[in-house]
Amino acid sequence: MHGVICFVALALAIAEEELHFEHRDLHWGNILLSTVDKKKKINFRLNGKNYEIMTKGVEVAIIDFTLSRIECDSVVIFNDLSLDPDLFTAEGDYQFEIYKLMQKKNG
Repeated sequence: MHGVICFVALALAIAEEELHFEHRDLHWGNILLSTVDKKKKINFRLNGKNYEIMTKGVEVAIIDFTLSRIECDSVVIFNDLSLDPDLFTAEGDYQFEIYKLMQKKNG
C-alpha cells in the first residue's frame, strides 16, 4: 500500500507545483487501482528533485475532476462551488458531510 500512497501524493504534488491544481473532491472513490502484469519504474520530478517508484504490479489513476481547479498560462479554470448549493445540502454519504465542513471552514 505504501506505493499507492506515494503515487497519489506525488501525482497531486506535481500537479499542484506545475498547474496550481486542486482536486477538491479527492476521496477513496476517486482513486482507481489497476493490476499490471509487470513491475516497472515510474519517474517523477518535484521541486527539482527526481523520484523513482516501482509500480509493484499496481497502477493508480485519479478520476473525477468536476470540482477541480487548475491554472495554465495565467488562466484559472474551475467550477464556482458556491453556485451549486445542493452540493452543501445533500445527505446520505460521508463525502457530503465533508462538503459541509469545507463550506463552514472556507466560508
